[in-house]
Amino acid sequence: MNNREDPLVAIIRKYDMVSKSNWALARGMPSKHFFDIDKGTYAPDSIRFIASKYVEEIKEIRAKKPEIDRLAFIEKDFGTVGAIPLMSEIVSQTGIDATVIRLRKEMSLVNQKGAKLTDKNSVVIVSDVLTSGESIEKTSQIIKSHGAKVPYVIVLYDREQGGKKRLEQSGIEVQTSLTRRQLVESGDVPCESEAQFSPEDEVIPPPQTKIKEFEECLSPKSREVLKSVYIR
Repeated sequence: MNNREDPLVAIIRKYDMVSKSNWALARGMPSKHFFDIDKGTYAPDSIRFIASKYVEEIKEIRAKKPEIDRLAFIEKDFGTVGAIPLMSEIVSQTGIDATVIRLRKEMSLVNQKGAKLTDKNSVVIVSDVLTSGESIEKTSQIIKSHGAKVPYVIVLYDREQGGKKRLEQSGIEVQTSLTRRQLVESGDVPCESEAQFSPEDEVIPPPQTKIKEFEECLSPKSREVLKSVYIR
């Protein structure tokens, strides 16, 4: 089956979850495409299908590690809502309790909601997209602060910008349903060089020729942002 016949790619295309344009990602990094899972969380067919992809990955993980007994979802303060709208469907289909990690709720009395975490739990983080891996790594640190283990993370889409390597060096195995390479092959993502994030949280920019091409597409204000995030 080629990517154009892939049901997941078809759902992503149907609900316009990938936009081709000049975007600034959550870290301020410019990109030629943006993945927005939120657009697929308002329609019954999309919700059922995307949730089923997560459920498949969770079942595969549990076949290898039956001790997995908790799912963790990330509550964000900006950007896309992410996988949280799918939480009830995924919990219902897997029969596994869920915890919501309140990643940036600094004024909150608690950094988790839902099923309480203890040192007896083995947790799978469920997220929408993987870029640098920073948010997922911080989520794992909160989970570990409660004594729980975090052997796996499941993401629907891996932008392949260094996040997987970072997480695996932290001892977290990454499972994903779709990668940037697949969407490039299907024609849904531009075949453009993207900056890479190193495990040390540095930014490795694409070639200077690509940066110049990208700068020419941006407004003066956006160019200033670009200069501040790229290591020249």
